[in-house]
Amino acid sequence: MKKTELNQPLKVYKQGELTVITLPQSFDIPIGQEFYATKQDSGAIVLTPQVEDYFTSDKYNFRQSESYRPEGKEWRC
Repeated sequence: MKKTELNQPLKVYKQGELTVITLPQSFDIPIGQEFYATKQDSGAIVLTPQVEDYFTSDKYNFRQSESYRPEGKEWRC
């Protein structure tokens, strides 16, 4: 896993009703990427990327094929 660090403080500013922290381009975050933000007891702010829920998406088919025949002990109920 590639680790990117910034050795300078980030500035917080207000934009309308929002509090904004800008992140450098070197973090290579895609435009439109969504995150969950968590503020920890230590004051650290953690951004966790939102990922697609594979089990509710129509893009993936988790059904077993009609021709699937288990072998061995799994066949017995």
